[in-house]
Amino acid sequence: MTGSDGDDSRRGFLSALGATTATGAVAALAGCSTLSNDGSDRVTFHASELPDVDDHPVVAVGATYPTSVPRSHRRDAQIRANDALEDVPTPLGARRVPNGHVREHLADAVTEARNRLDEALRAPTPRETLESLRAARAHARYASVGWDAIEDGLTVAALEDEATDVAERAADAQHAMEYVGTDPAPAVVVHASRERLLDEAGSVSEDVSHGDVRVLRVAEFGEHVERATASLADARMIADRFRDRQPDDAASLRPTIVDARQRLREEIESAVADLPSEDAAMTVTGADIDDTRTERLLYELHFEATAGDPARSRHGPASGVLDAIRQLAAVRAYRAVRERVASGTRYEVTGADAVRDAYATAHEALRAAPRRSDAPVLARAALRYAASSVRFADERLAQQSGELYSHDVDDAYEQYVVQGAIAEATPVAVGTALDALDAN
Repeated sequence: MTGSDGDDSRRGFLSALGATTATGAVAALAGCSTLSNDGSDRVTFHASELPDVDDHPVVAVGATYPTSVPRSHRRDAQIRANDALEDVPTPLGARRVPNGHVREHLADAVTEARNRLDEALRAPTPRETLESLRAARAHARYASVGWDAIEDGLTVAALEDEATDVAERAADAQHAMEYVGTDPAPAVVVHASRERLLDEAGSVSEDVSHGDVRVLRVAEFGEHVERATASLADARMIADRFRDRQPDDAASLRPTIVDARQRLREEIESAVADLPSEDAAMTVTGADIDDTRTERLLYELHFEATAGDPARSRHGPASGVLDAIRQLAAVRAYRAVRERVASGTRYEVTGADAVRDAYATAHEALRAAPRRSDAPVLARAALRYAASSVRFADERLAQQSGELYSHDVDDAYEQYVVQGAIAEATPVAVGTALDALDAN
């Protein structure tokens, strides 16, 4: 939702502060952080003191649909993936695939496809089930097409008709898309998902990461085609299931959603106008925070609060409403952090206890946000990125072992602070979105 120039300047600033990754969100839990000039890099602790990520598994707050997935749809996706895997003679030894680099990629794709099929069986929500099945199909097709490229000389050109067909069908579905519904909140969630899936299906990328290796180039293009096909199938299924739950006289909510997006855009513009300028965003009277994480977090928060424009969401108006909820939460989070800094709060990793506190607060904020919202389904959808980021941070923590320095947990800690703050601010943002949706 931002231009490349803005992204480049933001990355440059964060890099200058010693940042290793951009958090891409909003922050604001009281009390922790680090950067080089505050002495925190001298802080050491043992990995065993970090939180046990299995004690508080991330709630799939953003991974629900207000509709179910039929068993037949899941079965068809499983069959599609398994059929592709059966085309690959495993194990792939050196005799079948002499090139070790190619062999490794194809074998990894087979393993990943099987893992994703297993994940789909255990997935706690319909959305995660579909995500795992799409990934399984894509990885399985990568392996299958790669093997066909070795065995039968399959080329990218031979797959282009299939790619064109799925892209055209997705474009037709986008053009004919109806925003049917009676309750705007679940309708926004369902139709935003459809918008994004159809966008994925309509843009089969020919960009590949192994363009210099013929087999892998063909395999990767086949993966892109399959992911697009799976996305189109899921978009159609979600639309059909949601439509079946509506009364016969349910009308299109597109005008309501479009108008709400515009109202939220105006709300954001007004809120952003009251924030400090970018140059003043990291300056707090009486706070010496130069070259610290506190300064970094303020910059990140300000960027997230000011960079978006829900009216420019490439996916569509329903996605724009969800984007607006997140941005409104970002505005509130920036204000909250700035007030805390002015009151003396600093963000430092002073030990493992600081990480544990940030971890616990982020998890609890994600759990509580839907309950505190007047439309839990909207809150969950708007928090999907936050939940995914916290899950990734959990995985990073789980990989740590032995004696650690504070910088070893910087990225995970920062995600907890940032995403937890988004969650805390989300219920109010959801209320604003509901007002916009009800204004007609």
